[in-house]
Amino acid sequence: MSRCPRVWRFLALLALAGLAGCQTTTTSSPASSPANALNTNGTSNLRVALILPGSKDDQGWNQLAWEGLPLIERELGAHISDQRSTAAQALEGMRAYARDGYDVIFAHGSEFSDAATRAAEEFPEVFFVVNSSDVSGKNLTSIHWDLSDAAYLAGILAAGLSKTGRAGQIGGQDLEPVARAFRAFQYGGQSHKPGFLAQTTYVGNWEDSSLCKEKTLAMLNAGADIIFQNADQAGRGAFLAVEENKDAGALAIGSNRNQNEDNPDIICASAILDVPGAMLEIVNDIHNGDFQPNHVYNHSLSTGTVRLEINPRFLDRIPPETLAHIEAATEAIKAGELDPLSPEPE
Repeated sequence: MSRCPRVWRFLALLALAGLAGCQTTTTSSPASSPANALNTNGTSNLRVALILPGSKDDQGWNQLAWEGLPLIERELGAHISDQRSTAAQALEGMRAYARDGYDVIFAHGSEFSDAATRAAEEFPEVFFVVNSSDVSGKNLTSIHWDLSDAAYLAGILAAGLSKTGRAGQIGGQDLEPVARAFRAFQYGGQSHKPGFLAQTTYVGNWEDSSLCKEKTLAMLNAGADIIFQNADQAGRGAFLAVEENKDAGALAIGSNRNQNEDNPDIICASAILDVPGAMLEIVNDIHNGDFQPNHVYNHSLSTGTVRLEINPRFLDRIPPETLAHIEAATEAIKAGELDPLSPEPE
C-alpha cells in the first residue's frame, strides 16, 4: 500500500489538533492563527531546515535568514535545524534533510536554485524555498527580494551627507542582486546631486574582512567619504576602515540586516530586508494549506518588507531637502512612478 505524503498527514493532524482545542505557541488570536499539530510531549510536528552559504553570525545576509528560524520556532512550535553548505554540496544537504522528515527546507541564496529544483523533483512531499531567486514549482517557491528600492533611497541619503560627492560600494561577490542594488544606489545619489559618483569594488568572497578593509581604505583614500557595504561577514572590514576614518567624516551604510546599532557612531542607515518575516509567511501558508504552486513571493518597498532605516542619531545631520527627497522617492517607488534601476533623465 502506498504511503500518504508526509505533508498531507501533517495537515490532517493540524485539523484534528484544532478540533481538540490544542494550545498554540503563537500570540495571535485563534481566528488568525495557524493550527499547530502537537505531539503528546507538547512539541510541534513541523520540521523546518535552513541551508546557508556562510556563517550564521555574519551580521548580514546569513544571520538575517538564521533569525527566521527561531521566529518560526516561537510562532509555530517547529523543530528547526540549519547547516552551512557550498552550492556544490547543497543538493546532498537537502536530500539528507528530506530523508530525515523535514517538511520545509529553505536554501538561502540564488546559488542554490538548481539544487533546490532537483531536490523538489526528488521529494514531492517536501516544500523547498530559495531566498533571492525566481524558481518555482508544485512544491518549490522563491522569495524574490528587490534591495534596489532601499538602495536608491540610501544613495539619496549618501549624496546629501557626503562632503566630497564621492561614495564607495563594496560587495562580497559580483552577483546580480548585489550589482542591481549598487546601480540603484548610484542612480539615487545622482538624482539628488547630479555630480555624485560611487566607485564599486568586490572582495571576491563573503568572509575576508581584512581584504574588505584594505579595499575600503583604498576608496576612502581616493576621496569617498560614504561606504555602502553588502559583503556579509567580510563587511566588518568595511566598518573597521570607516571607524578608523570617522574623524575625517567617513560614514557607512549597512545592508540586509539593520546594522545601525552594530556601530552607531558611523553607520548612518541600513537598507533592510525582512527575511525572517517572509520566511514565517511562507511556512504559515504551508501550515494553513494556502501554499500556491508555481508562485514566487515578491518583496519590495511596496510590500513593506524592504526599507531604508535611518539611524536616529544622524537625523539632525541630514539636510531637510535630503529627507524630503527620500520621502518623495519612497512614495514614487511605491506608486510605480519611479524605477530605481533607471538613471534620471538628462
